[in-house]
Amino acid sequence: MPENSVITLTVTDFAHGGFAVGRTSEGKTAFVRGALPGETVRARVYQSKKRFVKARCVDVLGASAYRIDHPWPEGRIGSTGAADLGHVRLDYQHELKARVVNNQLARIGGEEVVDALAPFNLAPRSLPDSTRDGWYTRTRYDAVVLPGGLGMYEEHSHRIVAISSMPLAVETIARGAHFAGALDGFFDKGERVHIVAPSVGGAVAVGASGVMPLRDGEQYESVDRAKENAWITERVSFGECDFEYRLASGGFWQVHFAAPAALVRCVMKYAQVDRADRVLELFSGAGLLSLPLAQAVGSRGRLLSVEGSQTAVHNGAFNLGTYPWAQARQGWIDAQSTAEALRDVQPSIVIADPPRAGLGVDAAKVIASSKAHRMVLVSCDPAAMARDISVFVRHGWRVENAVALDFFPNTHHIETVVSMAR
Repeated sequence: MPENSVITLTVTDFAHGGFAVGRTSEGKTAFVRGALPGETVRARVYQSKKRFVKARCVDVLGASAYRIDHPWPEGRIGSTGAADLGHVRLDYQHELKARVVNNQLARIGGEEVVDALAPFNLAPRSLPDSTRDGWYTRTRYDAVVLPGGLGMYEEHSHRIVAISSMPLAVETIARGAHFAGALDGFFDKGERVHIVAPSVGGAVAVGASGVMPLRDGEQYESVDRAKENAWITERVSFGECDFEYRLASGGFWQVHFAAPAALVRCVMKYAQVDRADRVLELFSGAGLLSLPLAQAVGSRGRLLSVEGSQTAVHNGAFNLGTYPWAQARQGWIDAQSTAEALRDVQPSIVIADPPRAGLGVDAAKVIASSKAHRMVLVSCDPAAMARDISVFVRHGWRVENAVALDFFPNTHHIETVVSMAR
């Protein structure tokens, strides 16, 4: 079946990565972007292999009752794909995401993992104050400077598509002069910029050329990001405390405006940290979880937070400055370095918030074989989550709590938090 050919098929399932699933007339599995279970569609093939094809929906012949008009044409499948589920009713997005999680648990984790997580509803929950059916929630996004505006890459392409707005983002950066040439002259044509609306202070655009505030046409003097002197401040409330974080203006932070507080609440509830506990935190970033953990263990406890990014560790160390019993350490996180950190800290609790690749089987085995009695795993990829949890389950750990959170509405991405104990 040649690439660029058009096929007609009926979709029967939904898979990891935001693909609807059906079969071609030749019996091949077809993974189709932009279609929904139960629909009959025409789709254009963009990748053809011996056993499967990948295609994009170009015409819906029989629409699902859950299909809606996409409110952001530039974010659709076939354009940027930035809102690849924007054509799906939000409640059905949650149903599809739960199906993906459960399929991954069965396919990768196996029966033991399915049974361990059976008591928990893994349909993702919308975050507090998340309104407008999941739109206008992101506090940061990446774009490319074009003459007179901004663009994003077309999905699976190096071509840049001009965008006139970004309704996944919060109102302050969803629209504005930065879409009408306000960045011209400060940033170079084709320069990648990070648009950020922090919880403290004004919105900024960050690129290799420097940092520019997105207000009243005012400009900061150009800043070299390599000097790590372009900071923003984020504030997260937990209990009676307001934690403040300094981080690089272009650095990683949870994108949904309600996600940092939601993640802190969930992890702290699941971790059950007490005074004088010893805690190892892996993939700690700039310290979102580190500060409440450091406060929880107190001066008689210990926290070691390990992160691969030197810039993030620099910020994490600054943020932990008032907690001398807590340390931010830079280092590549693998089985060997995890074993060394476990020997150093002798933790009772381990917390990990890895990137999409997950914790990894070898590192998971090291933790599962350690003397720690509780593990909290934050995952942004259900396949990696299923793989990592299976290691703990097969080492005799039990799942205590599990939840799925919709940090990324109107996209196929999903966040899960799972706690396990001996």
